[in-house]
Amino acid sequence: MSVNIFFRITHGSVTKDSEDIQMLEETILQDLAIRRANMTLSHGPGNSLTYISADTDEERILASMGELKIAQRSVESVTFNHDRRSHSRKWIENIQILQYQTLNLNSAIRTGQTEPLHPMEYAEVLITYDQQDEEGQDDVLSNTLYLRRNTVLKLDEDHALLRIESINAAGTFGDERTVTLDRVNVTIQLTSREAARELHKKLEDMRMELFIRSLQYPRSDEMVTFRFTQGQHRLIIESRNKCTIVSQVLVDDFFDSPSGKPNYSGPTYVVQIEGDGKRNVYKYERGFRYLNLSNAQADRMFKLAWDTMSTSSRRESDPA
Repeated sequence: MSVNIFFRITHGSVTKDSEDIQMLEETILQDLAIRRANMTLSHGPGNSLTYISADTDEERILASMGELKIAQRSVESVTFNHDRRSHSRKWIENIQILQYQTLNLNSAIRTGQTEPLHPMEYAEVLITYDQQDEEGQDDVLSNTLYLRRNTVLKLDEDHALLRIESINAAGTFGDERTVTLDRVNVTIQLTSREAARELHKKLEDMRMELFIRSLQYPRSDEMVTFRFTQGQHRLIIESRNKCTIVSQVLVDDFFDSPSGKPNYSGPTYVVQIEGDGKRNVYKYERGFRYLNLSNAQADRMFKLAWDTMSTSSRRESDPA
């Protein structure tokens, strides 16, 4: 089975304040979130803050949400187009943009994560309907759209509507049954241009957050390993304070380039997170020339890993 290979190298200087903030976030706040979630679930099935996934039995805890001040109560209708069929719903009660973390210790060990909570690869756009909606004869109480880092969003400001292309969606019935559909085209009609702009901006902000997290963490089809297998590889470098992230898709001859050194010429993303939370994302199509780690121990560990995988690569290409 092919797997992607994920390296995480933590290096660079960090101030005492940022160390304290990181410790607060990763220990105290995460522990508090887990305790509150467990308390909630001990008294019932959960709510929008925390719930148990019916598919995976994972505990999911709300990590962030896109705050809507205007659009939340300004959705006029939602239209779903799938397999040449169209279905519209009015009487929209609420729309929320929610991003969850999962609590799964086995997954944390597999991916090399030190934190017990791991961000999910998608956010949930939860649309709930007024229970008095006479048009809701199918008894669907809510729909969930699964927003991903590459979801296509198109704003038609003149007509105060937003189109979401080829997104996975689920419907929840009154008896808690769920039905899922893949690659649905969704049109959200709002009551004003201002509301449409706000919804588009908040969805784009969340999509960018998902994209940055995909650069920072191993994805569901990746695992932390030094064992070489066939498949695409990715190198991720993260500063200790997590304010700088480098993510590069490795070229085919990364481990066995003619120069005898790693070939860093693959497409590369660099993320800089400023003190006010602003994200600056840069893309370098031709990568960079060399990697210089300031920490000697990290440099030795990386060289050891590269040597090991380079040897494995040569054996794969020359089985004799």
